[in-house]
Order: sequence, then C-alpha cells, then structure tokens
Amino acid sequence: LVGLAVTIVVGWRSLTGGERRTEGRLRFAPVAAAGGPEVVAGGAPVAVAELTTPVATPVAVAAGDGPPEERLVDAPFADHDPAPGAVWASLFAYDGVGQVALVGPAGWTGDACIRASVVTDDLRPLDTVTHGPCAEPLGRPATVTCEGDDALVLAVAIPAGAVDLPEGGTGFADAVRVQIVEPATPAYEHLSVRGTITVDPDSEVAIPAFGGAPGDRLTFALGADREGSCTLTGATDDLAATASDDPGA
Repeated sequence: LVGLAVTIVVGWRSLTGGERRTEGRLRFAPVAAAGGPEVVAGGAPVAVAELTTPVATPVAVAAGDGPPEERLVDAPFADHDPAPGAVWASLFAYDGVGQVALVGPAGWTGDACIRASVVTDDLRPLDTVTHGPCAEPLGRPATVTCEGDDALVLAVAIPAGAVDLPEGGTGFADAVRVQIVEPATPAYEHLSVRGTITVDPDSEVAIPAFGGAPGDRLTFALGADREGSCTLTGATDDLAATASDDPGA
C-alpha cells in the first residue's frame, strides 16, 4: 500500500509539474526605508534586463469582410506609428504597486492608445488598464504614476498569489503584455504593436522599486539607447494597491 501511495504521488506531481504553486513569477524586490514622510522609498529607477522588452511585434488586420484572423497582413513598418521597436517597456514597483514604464521617441505619449495587461502563463488577463484616446477601451482606466513626452509609467495590479479565474480554476501573475493600438484607417481595421515581458520559471529575478515625491523628475533608461524622463504625478491606484497587497482580491 505504501508503494502504491508513493507511485500515485509521484505520478500526480509529474502531471501537475511538481509542487503546487503558491506565487506568480512576477515578484517584488525588497525596498529600503523611505527618505521622508512625502517620499516613497526606492531611489532612482534601475531597469532589469530580464524585465525589459521592446514593443516590437506588429499586428495588422486589413479592412474588409470576413473573419479578422483571415485578414491578418504584414503591414509595412512605415504604416505603424510608433514603429515596431520604437517603444520599450519595463517593470517596476512604486509605493508597493506594480508599474509598467514605457519609453519611446519624443512626443509619442501625446496621442497613443496604450493597453497593459498582467497575464497568466497562457495569457489570461488578471488586470488590464487602458490609457489614451482608445476607440475600444478595455479593462479599467490606467492610473498614470509618471508622465512625460517620451516616458510614461502606468500602475497595474500584480497579485502575489493565486487568482480565481472567471472561467474557473486559478491563475498566477506570470507576465505583462503591452499593446499600442493605432487608429483604424481605410486600409486597416486594426493596427498595433505588442510586447510581452515574461519571466523564466527558474529565474529569481525580482521587480525593482523606484521612489520619489510628487513633482520629482525621473529618468528611465531601458537599454538600446531608450531613455526618457517623466514627472511623478502623485496619483495612486487603490485597485492595484489592494490587489498587490491581497492576492485574493
């Protein structure tokens, strides 16, 4: 009987991928003490390469009839604004809340429709925020933590533990997908560029924190000559903070 029980346990672990998971792959790094009552702890933002990616995957659906998946086309780079790879994204934390920092060419933030989603390993969204003039807003309006003409930081909820999924079962915060959606044109029903920040299951990488007070000017250097500056707004995201603090929220 003991041998049978061991066989069942080993077989079950092989089917479920080993020990039962208790946390997502997106983890926050420890934060040092704050410098004063109005200053959020964290210091200057220092990007982590494993949590940084270009928003470089183009998606184009030609205008016309029929299922959208049958109208997928390869649009010229010149048809995209911003161009694929012109904007980079990285993960941070500010005041205990997850943040998606985006850096691109001067002026790109002015009229960009941006979506950021915290997703499971199979891309089920756990939290989606939308910023800018979007024809089809999804999720909830984004809280802008830091704003500039070439850099933008949006708050997102990154739960630490399991989250109940609407379709049943549970999921974990394993990745962040960023999408910049461009206005429809006579030639295209949909035009966008996407990027996904993923973490290797065996990685110990942690999301770095930055700090500062409202009105502070911060510089985000995301590599590949992508550097931008923005001003801390002082805005807070209660929903993201609640979800980050309480994985069951």
